[in-house]
Amino acid sequence: MNLVTSHFSMLLILLGGTPIDDARPGIPVTVETVIGTIETESPQFEQDQQQLTLQGKKFPIRDVLSLTYPNHLAEAQPRDQILLRDGSLWSGQLKIEADSEPDSFAWVTPSLMAPIQIPIDDLVQYRSATAPTLPFQGKGTDSDLLLTVDGAQLTGILETLEPTGVKFDDSSLGQLSIPWNKVSAFRLVETAQGEVVGAPGSVPVRVLTLDGSSLVGSLDRIDSESLLMHRSVNQQIALPISRVLQIHFELGRVVQLASRQPIQVEEGIPGTDWFPWKWRKNLNVIGKPIQIGARIFPAGIGVHSLCRLTYEVAPGDQFLVGIAGMDASSRPPDEEVNIGCATFSILVDGEAKFSPGDISWQDPGVDFRIPLNDAKRFTLVVDLGPGHHILDRANWAMVRIVRE
Repeated sequence: MNLVTSHFSMLLILLGGTPIDDARPGIPVTVETVIGTIETESPQFEQDQQQLTLQGKKFPIRDVLSLTYPNHLAEAQPRDQILLRDGSLWSGQLKIEADSEPDSFAWVTPSLMAPIQIPIDDLVQYRSATAPTLPFQGKGTDSDLLLTVDGAQLTGILETLEPTGVKFDDSSLGQLSIPWNKVSAFRLVETAQGEVVGAPGSVPVRVLTLDGSSLVGSLDRIDSESLLMHRSVNQQIALPISRVLQIHFELGRVVQLASRQPIQVEEGIPGTDWFPWKWRKNLNVIGKPIQIGARIFPAGIGVHSLCRLTYEVAPGDQFLVGIAGMDASSRPPDEEVNIGCATFSILVDGEAKFSPGDISWQDPGVDFRIPLNDAKRFTLVVDLGPGHHILDRANWAMVRIVRE
């Protein structure tokens, strides 16, 4: 028995897995469980079983945190994006046809096997491929907003989406018809929405795809060819496995660290008040999406050296997991090695439990998994790299707490 097989068998015993017949080779996948990760092939899932089949053995789905597929090269070509009220972020293209259903639009993306019809009431924001990454700053308003390609921001009511453009009633200019090639982005006023409840026994997931989409729904099935999930109670979608980067199971055992507040924040160089870079939740330190190398992450914490964020360990917290790395924006124009480099560490009750040392803009992210049992607090530390604090834009990407 080789080491991989031995490790798999031990995890199976600890997680309460049971063997079944008909194990077949397939796509290699990294499975993150509550007690560690394993490399296996072609996981299979049927929603009514509440179990994940790995190499012919069954795991309780509650003990599985994520699946990572070997489709590592995320696509960088620009695409439009929409943000939906359930938290989904879709990359693709918005389509309005003359015979489109009223109050809805078609969304076309290479990560779906077929276009999907989305009600306008589900839409929060549309951003064209050429729009700023964050077209609208600040919290939502009591009016719709529209940004034109010329930089003008309109405030009022978005009336309809049409094949030729957008009809927008501006509070100062009146009713306008804006062609699609003049629309940079728009954001709809936030409204109270009833909670979307999945079918009994449904498994909530967030699926990350090659085109940068982050899809929220309930999982129905996984096999070696495709993934089926419900976007809502009445709408099922299918994704080819070849388009899937990761599947995160959201069964209450994982808490994003960004949802918690640190009990102590130390930023800046001692002895001086000058420090313009404040830590941010789910963005890098300059307010852009978190990115390490070519990978963009929907969640995490962005900081700049020097920075120490200290958190309390809550009862039931088991592990701290995530990825440490320099943001892609820390790459210096002249590609100097010592610039855009910082020293990372994680302290648990004052003792270093993660010490990868200096991480540069050239390096991939470094994964960490740190036990928190019996601990009282932990601290995320980013110290000065060899280049002092020039471009020391550091990320704690997808940093999460695994709970009992």
